[in-house]
Amino acid sequence: MRSTSKLAREVATEEQRWLKFFKDGERLDADHLPDWMQTVEMRQAMSTLKQFSDKERAYDAYQARQNYLRMQGSIERRQRELVAALAEERAAREAAVLEKAPCVSIDVASHKEPWPGSGPG
Repeated sequence: MRSTSKLAREVATEEQRWLKFFKDGERLDADHLPDWMQTVEMRQAMSTLKQFSDKERAYDAYQARQNYLRMQGSIERRQRELVAALAEERAAREAAVLEKAPCVSIDVASHKEPWPGSGPG
């Protein structure tokens, strides 16, 4: 770890301060800034950096939500397609079974036994 005096030497000028900020700013804790950041401009720059960071996180969360919704929509669409295909397949099988089943025909007029419940009882 660098000593405080070495850091102070690294940021002896405003140019060096800004260069160090651009290089290390995103790793700094906005609530516990090092001595070389203790100027009005550097605190303001840190505040702006934090706002950008917050906006970026919000944008990332928004994008993640949009991706989730797109994926969920795709899944639901595919599920509807599969359910419809399954219903078509079942209907086709039922139709095939009905086509192959023998047709049973009863000649009621020539039937000599009384139907249950139709005769004297």
